[in-house]
Amino acid sequence: MSATTLSPSRDGDAMAGLVPGRRFDRFWLYILLVPPLLIFPNMGASILWQDEAETALLARRIAQYGYPLADDGRPPTDPMGRSVYAVTDQKDFVDLNEDGIWIWTSWLGNYVAAASFLVFDRLGLPQSTLAARLPFALVGWAVFAVMYAGLRDVTGDRRLARLAVVLLSVSVPYLLFTRQCRNYTLLALFTFLQTWGYIRLLRGRQRGLMMFVVGGVGSYYAFFVQMVGATAGMGLHLLLRHPRWRLIARFVAGCVLIALFTLPFFVYTRSWDRDYDGSGFPAENVWRFAASLRAYVLQIQLYAWPFALLVPLILWKWAVGGGLRRRGAAAAGTAGVAALLWSMVRGAGPVSFSVFLGLVGVVGLAALVRMAATPGRFAPSGESGERPNWLYAVGMMAAFAVLTIASLANYPFFRYLVGLAPWFAAITALCLLHLAADKRWLLAPAVVVLAATEFVQYAPVFAARQAVLEPQRLALAVKLGTEARPNHDLAYYRLNEFGHLQTNGNVWTILYKDARGGRIEGFPEIEFPLYEYIYELTHDYDGPIEAVVAYLNEHAQPGDTVVTVYEHFPLKFYTTLPVFRPWETYTRLWDLPDWIVRQHQGYPGGLHPRVREERYEMIEDLPGDPRLLQWDNIPEPMYHQFRTLTDRDELKLWRLKDQYKAHPATRQIPSTLTLP
Repeated sequence: MSATTLSPSRDGDAMAGLVPGRRFDRFWLYILLVPPLLIFPNMGASILWQDEAETALLARRIAQYGYPLADDGRPPTDPMGRSVYAVTDQKDFVDLNEDGIWIWTSWLGNYVAAASFLVFDRLGLPQSTLAARLPFALVGWAVFAVMYAGLRDVTGDRRLARLAVVLLSVSVPYLLFTRQCRNYTLLALFTFLQTWGYIRLLRGRQRGLMMFVVGGVGSYYAFFVQMVGATAGMGLHLLLRHPRWRLIARFVAGCVLIALFTLPFFVYTRSWDRDYDGSGFPAENVWRFAASLRAYVLQIQLYAWPFALLVPLILWKWAVGGGLRRRGAAAAGTAGVAALLWSMVRGAGPVSFSVFLGLVGVVGLAALVRMAATPGRFAPSGESGERPNWLYAVGMMAAFAVLTIASLANYPFFRYLVGLAPWFAAITALCLLHLAADKRWLLAPAVVVLAATEFVQYAPVFAARQAVLEPQRLALAVKLGTEARPNHDLAYYRLNEFGHLQTNGNVWTILYKDARGGRIEGFPEIEFPLYEYIYELTHDYDGPIEAVVAYLNEHAQPGDTVVTVYEHFPLKFYTTLPVFRPWETYTRLWDLPDWIVRQHQGYPGGLHPRVREERYEMIEDLPGDPRLLQWDNIPEPMYHQFRTLTDRDELKLWRLKDQYKAHPATRQIPSTLTLP
């Protein structure tokens, strides 16, 4: 029986080896022993970064009040009546409702972190970084067990299930997100559970509908955008491959149950309105959507499923020994992958975007036609002769999830795809098993290369970048002048402004690794992520905000106000001070703040440099010599720092001079020296 057939497991129950009286499956020892070694060490060494600290702050409020009361009215209050200690991130407080309750993101992760805080409180332990991250790491560990059981059940192939778990367990992009106080591992768990339940529902197996509903509700409260897209993909797959009234009725019943448990929260939190910082949505413009989807496809290649190398290899393996038609098909498929790479690395523009959308559309249409044209699709319900293909179901689910995320996510971060990581690992495992089917000795070295290096993932992209984008960049640099770095930046704007600058900028950052610091000398392009990750597990990472927290906790006075460009939530979590964003300096604070942090670009404090020069003194003795870093330390693979940075400009911290701090009249912000 084929490994890609959706049929009962040929090696017995998926939980065989855990049931008394059955032969023990020793692979469970791998799941029990190996992932924890790569998830838990040194987990509390670095402080929470911005998004994690948001979850932890709301968890504290839940532990105190029972619900995420972001603004509890604690004095002092600002001129608008909001507490200066309110947990808020958006202008005009759109992330809170009229009662001060948090409505910007779902509450599931907040309650999970709050439960951990309460347990630590009962044990007499502090609400620490470790307490915040631990429950999500435990869920990340549990994903491997659920994934193994599910893949054995879904594919009927123990080797595929084992290989997929191994690949995910050494996937640095996934491991980074398991160590975060955020919904990422919950999303991976519930997405896998919903898809597994859907496939069991198709096969008429027990608990399929229940798993589909529980997984759907859970993934909604982790990240509802992905749940909507994934469920839509499953629905279309059902209509194309298995349009039987009984199955359709059960699927619709499951969707209704999911809606009953989620729609009230959707309405209460006004989840249809999520325009972060007024940046709009990719779905509003076809070129911005193309930019967003392009960024996500590139990240799938680099961090989830390296299709650019695996697909051509599979095509040519299939064509060897075949006729001219097969070789022609393999050549056409390889050319298609090459054209897709060309469109993803070329400077943003209508030509590259049109080619990209055209290729994606052709592949998608071909897949739909293939699924709809499969013989036997109208076989009577319960007929054993038809076995739906699990790869079609997973592929349709993942494709619609990616399309939905690319349409609605403000910026194309990989975090939104983490829920699909277990299924991408399964697809990668299927590709490797196919390539090594007649040469099994190739499998082990292939896994080592895939896990220990980024050669398979990055080499095709690097080659395409050097052949396509680099000549464009160099040609622009010649036109713009002679100095290398300024011209690199100018070329960046010229080659990325079409469609959406920030989205295309993410692609540029990935291609040139502009955000990576502390690379291994001698290997400027191909890196060794697993080695770097293990280095991080065994060494403390000292981030810039950690230095600011240490200094403020030692030198700031109670009630001192702090203004920072970003990373305000960690400062709120680790200190007891009111912390504001720059625009809040002249909307909520009104007076000059006591401390100003410049942790990346922008005018700190929203103040003209002349005000800082006259009324502030720069702190010269910050611990650890911290450097400028926009996010400290974000798990996004393109931005994550495995080592303490030493090659950036210094972070700057200013303190209001005593003569201005002592007299209220001198603390007023000069109206002519504020920034609009």
